[in-house]
Amino acid sequence: MVWIQRLTGDEPGSSVIDTIKKKCDSIIVNDEILEAYSRTLQMHYPFIPPYLSRLLLTELLVMQKAVSPKVLQENLKDVHRKDGYLVKAARPYHGVLITEDNGDLLSKRHLIERNHKVKVLTPKEYKATKAE
Repeated sequence: MVWIQRLTGDEPGSSVIDTIKKKCDSIIVNDEILEAYSRTLQMHYPFIPPYLSRLLLTELLVMQKAVSPKVLQENLKDVHRKDGYLVKAARPYHGVLITEDNGDLLSKRHLIERNHKVKVLTPKEYKATKAE
């Protein structure tokens, strides 16, 4: 999750956020996504204070780089249930999911793009599409 990598200062996720801020892109966030980030921080990075996530969200909202779609509560049969909320959030925007450690999303990227009009890219692939 590039959001978590930004908070921990890890590459390449941190630079993806910088690229989004510079380009005409936005980050899709909703309550379900923010809750997943919060759980991940609590489980794997308890030393990172929760306010940093809120600060990043505030920064992106002020820059008009964050959008919050209304998501239908449908079941996506072709996407693993732990990833469905991400695909559902990106669908209204024909968005891009940026991940590097999720075999389920990366292995099903062609199916997700065909069925849901959502691209799945690694941070390196995303940054390559934004190269000047």
